[in-house]
Amino acid sequence: VNAASTMRAIAARRRLASMASQPHINVSATSVAAPAAPPTAPSQHPMVAELSRKAARPLSLQTMAKTYEDGDVMAAAAYLHEELPVRLAKQVAEVRRALGGDAEGVAPYYEATLLDLLQTPKPDDAPSERAFGQKVEGLLAETKSAIPHALAQAVRARRAAAFASFV
Repeated sequence: VNAASTMRAIAARRRLASMASQPHINVSATSVAAPAAPPTAPSQHPMVAELSRKAARPLSLQTMAKTYEDGDVMAAAAYLHEELPVRLAKQVAEVRRALGGDAEGVAPYYEATLLDLLQTPKPDDAPSERAFGQKVEGLLAETKSAIPHALAQAVRARRAAAFASFV
């Protein structure tokens, strides 16, 4: 992971934010509005493909409760540092599988977020745990509305294309 990956991550986030402000696609019997062109996305990063093949580690409610009761913040941060990239990579693969070419407005953002997380060192003390927590909180805040909107836009584009093929 290098500076180019970081720049792609920033560019992907900016493209996604601009997509969130685009109007919805309206589908009617007489006309179909053309979907906005998806941003140009780099090909899937090899690290994303590798992580998507790893099995996600289960986490039970009982384990979560015990970790909370024990106050073992470092164990929780270490688990999240290892597991979140795997789950994001699986999300990228699922989005690409489900939406095909229409996923290009969403999947690159997940990839960029994943690469950004991989640049964050594994927490090994209280300051690094706080820094990692702030990184995750920041990424969650960025995706709160943009990702669902972009996913909905991709689904609408796919539906519009399917409708247009029947008309």
